[in-house]
Amino acid sequence: MITTKFRKNNTPITISSENYQGEVNAIFVMGTDGYICSYETNNANSLAKVWENGETQNLTGSSDTAVANGFFVTQTQE
Repeated sequence: MITTKFRKNNTPITISSENYQGEVNAIFVMGTDGYICSYETNNANSLAKVWENGETQNLTGSSDTAVANGFFVTQTQE
């Protein structure tokens, strides 16, 4: 299986799990925060994901099939 990686400060970061092939569709940086819009597929299902500062959040359940192609990030005032 092919793993998907990107580089942060010349360090490779893997963003796909061992049993899935991943694809990054968008990367966005705001200040010190980094966001990645991606999905993983095992040829049966595709799992849409968003990464924020290295933490992943699934946008779909494991039995659903979806692809995340883009996203929008805004800054809120507290």
